Amino acid sequence: MNSLIISLFLYFFSFGLQASTILIAYRILNRYQHIRLSKIFLFLTSSTLFIQYAYLLTKDLNQSFTSFSSALFVLINSLMIWTIVLLLNFFLTRSSKKMLFLSQEIKIDTLTRVFNRNTILFYCEYELAKSQRSQQPVSILFIDMDRFKYINDSYGHPIGDEILIKSTRQCRLALREIDLIGRIGGDEFIVLLPNTDYNAAQDVAVRIQTEMQSLNERISINISTPITLSIGIASYSPRKQSIHENLIDPKLLLDELINISDRSMYQKKRANHMAYTLQPSPESHVRRG
Repeated sequence: MNSLIISLFLYFFSFGLQASTILIAYRILNRYQHIRLSKIFLFLTSSTLFIQYAYLLTKDLNQSFTSFSSALFVLINSLMIWTIVLLLNFFLTRSSKKMLFLSQEIKIDTLTRVFNRNTILFYCEYELAKSQRSQQPVSILFIDMDRFKYINDSYGHPIGDEILIKSTRQCRLALREIDLIGRIGGDEFIVLLPNTDYNAAQDVAVRIQTEMQSLNERISINISTPITLSIGIASYSPRKQSIHENLIDPKLLLDELINISDRSMYQKKRANHMAYTLQPSPESHVRRG
């Protein structure tokens, strides 16, 4: 009688392990369908369970379910499969997290921790294509740090890098969650402003300059040159038309916006103040400033 109770308890515990194994295996297959190892594992798990129950059926069923040795065999087999499933889940989860981290790192500028050139340009093209479908405006800011070469030459590249990091962090405080900023090289940055017309983009540029003034007041770096930015603005507002009518290639449109904002930025750099020239071109629907 005691042997029967122990055997039934071992079977009950084994079936619980097997149910847990099936649930974990199902989650692995759903999450990692693209990994061939998970499919191989499903085949091995199914084969092992089949062998286990085939072993029991080769014996008299009454003997199998009352035999302590059969119950122990099922328990050991279930524990083995459960352990393998847990280990596989652990390694696949760690591998997927590493892959996710690496995929995110590819998009990020290592110094400033904003998007790199390729990523910000990709998002700009995406938003411009989306803008033509939704008939919503898009604006970009072209930002260049003033006298950055002088700062690097006079105080050294470590100081220049620290100023880039602090300036980028300060710029992000002036942006919304949907706004994106990326470094396109050296001390040049692009800010993408979805659903933002020219006037609203001007407000964002003013907020960024205000944040930079705040940074100058409390920065701990001992330099005599104030940190200032020159900001060029370009906006695209689609005409009210059919979404399939006269669509512009987003890459060509982005090139035009970058050229306009770049020229606008250099005008402000030469003038050394935030003066905006409202001279929209009737042909391109692109607003300049």
